[in-house]
Amino acid sequence: MDYGRAKTRDYVALGQKCGVDKHLKGDYKLRIKNLYQLNEGIKSIADKELPIRVAFLVQKNISVVEAEIKNAEAIRQKIIQKYTDVEATKKLKGQGKIQLQKDKLEEYSKEVNELMEQEVEVELKQININDLDGITVKPIVLDQIKSIITE
Repeated sequence: MDYGRAKTRDYVALGQKCGVDKHLKGDYKLRIKNLYQLNEGIKSIADKELPIRVAFLVQKNISVVEAEIKNAEAIRQKIIQKYTDVEATKKLKGQGKIQLQKDKLEEYSKEVNELMEQEVEVELKQININDLDGITVKPIVLDQIKSIITE
């Protein structure tokens, strides 16, 4: 587990380079795309057996991140609706499948990318790496939660 902890510490040191702007008191400026990644990582950790204090911090972080993702998802759905080819979508078989307007794909991508680059300020609870000692996670999960891990 020492190797995993060392790797996590490396990620913590890289916090500024990974789209995370940390402020005092647990306030963070994160890009929307980083929130989606953080959400995946936090949910992976939440699925583990955790000490009560850590489980509480994880759950608080999930609540904060999901609230921001819900806002971003509402805007993303509006962008999708704006560029959906209604007639082509009707011809598709399968629930939830859509066809975007082929001549508007570049504009669609531009708007979605602009949304994903937006910064939001969130108050996240930091989790000490030592509190995760003995918990097995994949390296990708460590990468996803690096913004809330401290030493």
